[in-house]
Amino acid sequence: MSTAVEGRERRLLRDLPDALRRDDQLIVHYMPTVDLATADMVGLEALARWEHPELGIVPPLDFVPLAERHGMAVALGNHVRGLVVDDVLADRLPTDNVAVNVSGAELSDPALSDRMIDLLEQRGLDPAQLTVEVTETALAADVGRAAEALLRLRAAGFSVAIDDFGTGHASLDYLANLPCDIVKIDRIFTSGLVADKRCTAIVQGVIGMAHGLGLTVVAEGVETSSQRDHLIELGCEQAQGYLFGKPESTAKLPGCDATLGRTAAPARPLIASQRSTPHFTAQALLDLAVDLEKCTNLQDALDCTLQGLRPHILFTGGSVQLTGPDGIRLAAAHPPPTPEALAARLPTGQGVGWGIVTSLELRYLPDISAPAAPVSGQRRRSSTTRHTRSYLGVPLLVAGRAIGLIQIDSVDVDAFDLTDQLFLAGCSSILATVIANRGWASVGPG
Repeated sequence: MSTAVEGRERRLLRDLPDALRRDDQLIVHYMPTVDLATADMVGLEALARWEHPELGIVPPLDFVPLAERHGMAVALGNHVRGLVVDDVLADRLPTDNVAVNVSGAELSDPALSDRMIDLLEQRGLDPAQLTVEVTETALAADVGRAAEALLRLRAAGFSVAIDDFGTGHASLDYLANLPCDIVKIDRIFTSGLVADKRCTAIVQGVIGMAHGLGLTVVAEGVETSSQRDHLIELGCEQAQGYLFGKPESTAKLPGCDATLGRTAAPARPLIASQRSTPHFTAQALLDLAVDLEKCTNLQDALDCTLQGLRPHILFTGGSVQLTGPDGIRLAAAHPPPTPEALAARLPTGQGVGWGIVTSLELRYLPDISAPAAPVSGQRRRSSTTRHTRSYLGVPLLVAGRAIGLIQIDSVDVDAFDLTDQLFLAGCSSILATVIANRGWASVGPG
């Protein structure tokens, strides 16, 4: 790295914290997304720009990686999303459907989904108006944690888009295992559409796979009418690129005219409609039993159980809670629990947990935010998974006695049907046997 480049990077690193505290330097430009069949604008992608008072416009490729490397990615993401929400609420955009990017550093932060849900709840914005965009590179950093964050955001109403699709090493795996609604084909394939048959074959294959999974396809980097026409022939629905418009500030975005008029956000598919059928098979339980035998501690056992549940039940958090002489304690949780949650005890005879272990019966609360639900507002606020709406708990039984319970939850109301409840009950039976055999818990009340 040259001395000049190093000096510029040091200057940017020194000035970035101050820029994050201001609204006049780090700003947002918007790139339009259009419907290829009609040329109507159907959405906008929010892109950060830094208007440095002395260095001029600083490209995102210069300061975004810098923020990630030096622990400022969360602050940058919060800043940009706050500006986007301001623009939407102030009616400064020609469409209410806006995509916001999330970095790899943010995806690895367990608090990401809570922060985004909090922001929209506090400002009164419908999550259906925002799409969360993540790149394949960001996903590769921690696929498991990324999946958890995206599941929670999608269940809360956000759409999810995989950006720069096709440039990573596990594209097909992401499509098969990650919650998403939109696939964005990388510009490197769009640019070669007309001249390179291999690019055409790749784009055609991605479109076919995405449509087979019920996903929308957006082609990036469309710059010529020939590329546009070719994409239409291949069945691509939407596109971005300089042919349709460059990233612009709100003041320069096209107004509400007949060609690019204000449009409502497209209807989001119901989360339940994405579930594969049948929900589960006996083989899934047998596979779980084999995998659990390999676990060496309780947290691993919970993670293994959640992985076994994931293909069959859509949920956003889970935990194992065990009984003891001083009440019920949290033994393992996902997302990772806080020290306060691990230290807390549910006193004997109190709460839904004790109702489960004393009655030996499953409890399903389809909407714990309702006033009559037997979960206090304080307990919801201090739980390991905030914004919970649905709760499903099943006793962990050994020889007819309860050693605790396993529970899953969702940010969606009425998230679990009867088949989900039966599958969790089957998984709990297997998990309870492993916990008892390994000596991870003592038998509680009968």
